[in-house]
Amino acid sequence: MLNNTYHVVGLSPNPNGLVPVTSRDIQVLPGAITAFSIQLPSAFLVSNVVAPNLTGATFEYAGSGTSLQAQVVLTGHDFTLVNSYTQGGSLGSVATDLIVTFVVGGADTVNPDGTINSVGDVTSSSTAGR
Repeated sequence: MLNNTYHVVGLSPNPNGLVPVTSRDIQVLPGAITAFSIQLPSAFLVSNVVAPNLTGATFEYAGSGTSLQAQVVLTGHDFTLVNSYTQGGSLGSVATDLIVTFVVGGADTVNPDGTINSVGDVTSSSTAGR
């Protein structure tokens, strides 16, 4: 009779990376079904994340003399968020990570050959700088 033993390690993600939730040997026998349960920890919940809040927007010119540059200045709070996962990186934790896009008009469509049917929108994207 053939008898094979395998070692199984079950891992689960958490804010500090992957952590083991089970580690055991199982026997695989011809015609037999081997079953075991794995206790999984609670899922990371993001219900306590505060949504960004835009409180104002102004149009200004920045610079001096002939080198003026048009800017839209957005004010508010909670635009950034520190990642609670220690190995998750810092993207989104500083204002320079943000990208703001303004779209005026309807949505463009794409033809099967990849060409874009533009409906004449004006789109402007910019990264946060202040």
